[in-house]
Amino acid sequence: MLTLLFLFLFISFLSCISGVERKMLTDGEYISRERTSTINGFFIWIVFACHLSQYTSDYLMCDAWITRLLMTLGQCVVATFFFFSGYGIMSSLRNKEGYASQLVKKRFLSLLLHMSLAVMLFYVVQFWYGREYECLTVFMSFFGWRSIGNSNWFIFVTLLSYLFITLSYRLCRRFGEFAIVVGVVVLFAVYVILARYRGGWWVDTCMCIPAGMLFFIWRPTIEKILNGLRMPVWLIGVLMVALGWKIYGVHFLLVYSNIPTVIFAMGVCLTFSCIRMRKIPAFLSWSGGPALFTLYIFQRIPMIIGVNEGLKDSYPQVYILCCLLGTLFLGWLGMKFFSALDKLIFRVKDNKVH
Repeated sequence: MLTLLFLFLFISFLSCISGVERKMLTDGEYISRERTSTINGFFIWIVFACHLSQYTSDYLMCDAWITRLLMTLGQCVVATFFFFSGYGIMSSLRNKEGYASQLVKKRFLSLLLHMSLAVMLFYVVQFWYGREYECLTVFMSFFGWRSIGNSNWFIFVTLLSYLFITLSYRLCRRFGEFAIVVGVVVLFAVYVILARYRGGWWVDTCMCIPAGMLFFIWRPTIEKILNGLRMPVWLIGVLMVALGWKIYGVHFLLVYSNIPTVIFAMGVCLTFSCIRMRKIPAFLSWSGGPALFTLYIFQRIPMIIGVNEGLKDSYPQVYILCCLLGTLFLGWLGMKFFSALDKLIFRVKDNKVH
């Protein structure tokens, strides 16, 4: 089943390619929202496969091989989420007046609201199967610091990044954009020291956010340097992906310095920077764009239900299919619901302000 999923993703992407250049596309097309959403669309389904392996190991041979391979990526699977987010936020800080305030007033509050509602759904599911949690645990799960069966650390770091970037912008903007990034690095360095006891996965990708911000600032220079080399830029990207992947898997101590994940994310960016697209793959762009949060946060619900209903043990392949279809349905439904909710709440708020 997983083999078919990734085969579909791969074919849908290849069918949209119009050519591969030796140099980076200097018009910035490769780093557009649609293109980065397509890349993230690949990785959100890799995250799905990795999470699914925590609930079942009864795969067909081809699925088992793919899952073992993907699991070696570790936290590199979310590196591009943070890298492209940092790039996009830095772009908005430069080009959109008052965007720093919107990071907290809209993006932070919106994500917190979505996460809180998602946690309540998890609570209902867990309560249905006889599990109870203390009020403090549920409350802290709203922020992602605790979990009641839901994915949490990624949301916590994302919320934290909005606060850190806003704070750094307020304190350092008079000294320039580079100073803002340095401020974000310092704040995340403090977080790494304080949160290391939570586990390596809580801290080993957070520096991808300021790395993405730096890439926005230095992109013209980077493009000029790399396009002047004789080696194809896409090959440099592939080598960086392989290096980040290898370092992450072998040298565990480097995980805490974020070196492997930053190298990996930058490598992915460079690899795709040479690819011209005839059109954007709709499903991949949807998966890594408007549906990214809901696909990520709700994918464990069908997994939990299938385990508790005995489907995992009785019909393992049906269980995998149900998890896939359930994730797609909840991702679509959640996206529609949260989109309507945001328009209702934040539009009313904006009307009051103006």
